[in-house]
Amino acid sequence: MAMEPTNAKRRLSAILMADVVGYSRLMGEDEQATLRTLTAHREVFAKYIAQHDGRVVNAPGDSILAEFGSVVDAVAAAAEIQRELAEKNAELPTSHAMHFRIGINLGDVLVKDDALYGDGVNIAARLEGLAEPGGIVISGIAYEQVKGKLPFSYEFQGRKDVKNIAEPVPAFKVYSQPGAAAHRVVRASRLAARLGERKGKIIGFAAAAAIVAAFLAVGIYFIQPPDDEPIVTSRGLPTIAVLPFENLSADPEQEYFVDGITEELITLLAQFRDLSVIARNSMFTYKGKAVDVRTVGEEMGADYVLEGSVRRSADQLRITAQLLSTRDGKHLWAETFDRKLTAKDLFALQDELSERVATAIAGAHGVISMSRFRDTVRTPPDHLSSYECVLRTHEYLRLQSPDTHLVARECLERVTTVDPTYVDAWAWLAMLYTDEYSLEFNLRPLPLERADEAIRKAINLDPSNPVATMNDAYYLYHKKDPRFFDRAREAVAANPRDAFTLGFLGRHVTWAGGWEEGLAMVKRAIELSPVHPGWYYFPLSHRAFLDGDYRRGLALIQKADIPGFYWYHMHLAINYARLGRLEKAREQAALIRQANPDFEHAAYAEFRKWIWEEDVIADSIAALREAGLDIPDEE
Repeated sequence: MAMEPTNAKRRLSAILMADVVGYSRLMGEDEQATLRTLTAHREVFAKYIAQHDGRVVNAPGDSILAEFGSVVDAVAAAAEIQRELAEKNAELPTSHAMHFRIGINLGDVLVKDDALYGDGVNIAARLEGLAEPGGIVISGIAYEQVKGKLPFSYEFQGRKDVKNIAEPVPAFKVYSQPGAAAHRVVRASRLAARLGERKGKIIGFAAAAAIVAAFLAVGIYFIQPPDDEPIVTSRGLPTIAVLPFENLSADPEQEYFVDGITEELITLLAQFRDLSVIARNSMFTYKGKAVDVRTVGEEMGADYVLEGSVRRSADQLRITAQLLSTRDGKHLWAETFDRKLTAKDLFALQDELSERVATAIAGAHGVISMSRFRDTVRTPPDHLSSYECVLRTHEYLRLQSPDTHLVARECLERVTTVDPTYVDAWAWLAMLYTDEYSLEFNLRPLPLERADEAIRKAINLDPSNPVATMNDAYYLYHKKDPRFFDRAREAVAANPRDAFTLGFLGRHVTWAGGWEEGLAMVKRAIELSPVHPGWYYFPLSHRAFLDGDYRRGLALIQKADIPGFYWYHMHLAINYARLGRLEKAREQAALIRQANPDFEHAAYAEFRKWIWEEDVIADSIAALREAGLDIPDEE
């Protein structure tokens, strides 16, 4: 038994212990940068510890020990610390990001000369070692003090055997709005560093036009959700990741059909109020790969993984699905569905499968509400081929190429003649027509007039259809109609966790001048989609540029990493120019000319096409001129 310090006094305290993940590696790679980051991060700790009536007891090396009179104050401070550290790390190169784990305990401590000793401190240290990077773990006794007193959720991690403590310690993971965001930022950074070739460029950016189209493929959030909708998806909600289903059909051409079913399931599961669903953009990085569900859980922050296969043969369809826990890889539910291959049967099967999965999670995770955000019933088309054309549109949105655009457009045009009451066909066709105008894919005369006609038909068939609402907003944006913002809000309210809806409209909200809404949307997109396209960083970087924070703007745009795309090089050029790094700025200017030879003469029109504000255009063009681009004045 350890000797107690002489002349020590005892008291009950809430203890916070924290240390840096991978500190030795960071020091080995860049001592000076690591010390600067550590100093800045310690200032965050000191600020919030003081604000919550705590005191820093000791801070040796990369560790921090703090004492509070209240567990509520300790947990609240920890959550705010992790939130701000996540924001600071997002501004750093991935290799320089510094993540802390935090453990909190309420216990009896010995105090001598302001130093703390005893099991109360030791247990906090052991709990810190159980936390994820960017996470918080508290003891059972601390949980009893804090539950119901903060707007956080908690997950029991079991009774943990820890070093030098006689009895197992009950441990609880803290899910707070800021803490959960920190977890996802950490996972996203860690995954981005590891995916390598599997991640690639997330979306094929071989052609500049295809790159621009990638702006449409992901999810962001830009309005305040309903009162009962938590802003952060992982705030105590069970999180599920749906792996791309395997195509077991004899025909490899059915890949689009199987991928479409996967995407439909993601969309349907995202409608359950008490489920958090990883965005499709992240999950398709696993396509064709053999992965361990525990790895998926770690990389995506998921509690459960749904995987399965699809076999299509003649007029029969077989879907096999299984739900697994990412904690231990155990099977929680599995079932095989055999159906006639009709649109009606397929729609019913997708609804049934999503409900079975939600029910299985409710049983494993504890009771969750089975209510959805929307009570509307999906109406299947008269013909299966009509639904397959909608899946062709999903394929286009994944591949982002003029060829897949043309296939989907021609397919949907046929559908509107044989299935004229199929609202989704009209709604997606409106989007493809608008893309003709905005992206100049397979451009024909009067694309916006075509889009207007298609979207009016969709809305007349079903005014509440979320796809129609979303694409009506898209059309109104390009018409410079001020109703765009309200229509976009309606679309997001109908699908508050659908990544595509959020991202598709969020980017345009930013371009239209809704900076605060747009930036919030991008941050929400990162939360929903741990693996995300580089263009997520465009509005974040440009806002920093407009605020005069050029170092931050440069750090953010460097994360985009989309070489060959002139918008990427443009953002690099304007920040390098304002930082006085003119040689670097001129290098980027040369890459802009290479990617888009007409950019200098078309710069004003290029910006106005996307409806940028005039003062934003003027500031950006001034910086590009500093970078060496010869952009003439307007006549």
